[in-house]
Amino acid sequence: MITSHNTAVVTRFSLEDIQKNSFRWAEVSLSVDRVVTKEELKAALSIRDQLDQQLKDIEEADYDDPGDKLPL
Repeated sequence: MITSHNTAVVTRFSLEDIQKNSFRWAEVSLSVDRVVTKEELKAALSIRDQLDQQLKDIEEADYDDPGDKLPL
């Protein structure tokens, strides 16, 4: 039986480089470190919303200072 819960977890992804014969690939590992508290989740959501708003405010002119752009 699968039940739905509003739960957030700290998740860790890692890549393991695999080489066999002439082939190379990466295997993905996933682990759950711990369940976060409601307070941590609320703080993370608030920070995400703030970051989304700041990213909307970035304009091309923000990169006009010398050294901000590489010559083409």
